[in-house]
Amino acid sequence: MATVARATGKTAYDMLKTTVASLPTEWCSLKAWGKRVLAGRVGLEFRFAYRHIAFPFAITVGAIVLVLLLLMEIRNYRQRKALAGIERVS
Repeated sequence: MATVARATGKTAYDMLKTTVASLPTEWCSLKAWGKRVLAGRVGLEFRFAYRHIAFPFAITVGAIVLVLLLLMEIRNYRQRKALAGIERVS
């Protein structure tokens, strides 16, 4: 990862933002939204299913996934930073 950051001229923080805000969050939101629309469609008006079931559910899932990805990326960044410090010392 460090070689990629050096080769592209991006800092580790830029790489972190790109990774966190990319496809996994969008994919999970869309998947959750679709599942809730299908579940809410049974016996409900379609407009109600979109507004009151699918959309809030997709926003919630997207936010949870974003927070979890952010925490994982921060942990990975700190681990790489610590390992680079150990490598420099030895």
